Amino acid sequence: MSKSLHLLNYQASYALVLFACLFQACTSSQKLLDRGDYIRATNMSLDRLCSRPNDEEAANVLRQSYPMAMQQLEAQVQNNRNSVASASTNVSYWDALINSYKTINSYEQRIRSCPAAFAVINSPKSYQGDMLEAMRRASQIHCQMGSEKLNSNRRELAAQAYVHFQKTQEYAPEMCPDALEKMEKARLLGILKVLVEQMPVQGVYAPSDEYFRNQINTYLLTLRKENQLDFFYDPLAMKMPPNYRMTFQFYDFTVGETYNRERIEVVTDTIRKQPQEQSATSAAEVKTKTIDYEIVRAELRVFEKSVKSNAILELKIADEDQSNPKMLLNRRIASEDVWTSTWATYQGDKRALNAEQLALCQKREEQTPERQTLFTQMCQPLLVQIKPILQDFYKNQR
Repeated sequence: MSKSLHLLNYQASYALVLFACLFQACTSSQKLLDRGDYIRATNMSLDRLCSRPNDEEAANVLRQSYPMAMQQLEAQVQNNRNSVASASTNVSYWDALINSYKTINSYEQRIRSCPAAFAVINSPKSYQGDMLEAMRRASQIHCQMGSEKLNSNRRELAAQAYVHFQKTQEYAPEMCPDALEKMEKARLLGILKVLVEQMPVQGVYAPSDEYFRNQINTYLLTLRKENQLDFFYDPLAMKMPPNYRMTFQFYDFTVGETYNRERIEVVTDTIRKQPQEQSATSAAEVKTKTIDYEIVRAELRVFEKSVKSNAILELKIADEDQSNPKMLLNRRIASEDVWTSTWATYQGDKRALNAEQLALCQKREEQTPERQTLFTQMCQPLLVQIKPILQDFYKNQR
């Protein structure tokens, strides 16, 4: 078969597939129309006409489906108007009415921007004036409701107040001139304000907890970004009373408990004897010669010095609401860190020791770290435990 014949077959197959797709698209919109799904039929026929202006099937569907779709949407408008008339201060009814107007107006815009569709529907319906009037009225109600929730001075209502003021900006900003200022107040009120107290370590020779404080403060910055939180460390710097008070306090701690341990091991090994220099021998003597081994021994003394540090940190989070103060979290978190130094000496034959034992014998007793270093190391396990506790707690406070 020639290449040209192959090409003709391919082009014919492609044309058939394309025709099938176009036929299915038109048939689908027709089926929607036949089933009474006028809104979807209108949407599909509009899309077809805008992409293929000469599509007669799509034009015919649009001509029939658009008036029926408008009847359905206008019925929704009337129902929403009735709801508004019966409860004029119910803002959800106004929002529903505005959405109905927007839907009808969106069809008018789509039809006017598509010449092929406008040739079929040359007088698309518009409720632009009604929608603008509804937006002004709804903006007034949202402004009033937002102000009421903001004036309650309750954090749990601040987010609702913020949404109401947002709606005024979407509908008719002029109906609520101070909406932006009130939105900022609502945002600040909605933030969970936490007063952080890190109590100093008690004791005459108590180590500094500066490292622990800095690590906690760094992690709180991460929490602040992930959640709607703000942390304060000075109550005088707070413009509003705190919602929560979070306290870190070392309930108990011990640094530098030293334990010394010594063990003695007798180690042996069987090794091959080093051959001694001998005079030349015959080949027969060399062949019958046996290999000699010897047992070597050594006494190994292993020393281990352990310095243990442990602490119990008390973490509390209290609700500072004066009308209903309560403890929200009260945990005691334990931590332990052990510093060790191991070395060894031996007496006897060095050849009895393995590589690990030889390495220990090359070590010497290390100097015990300072108390401050031990305390800082002991804080690491505390930080590992604290982070998921705080993350889970504040995630549930959003």
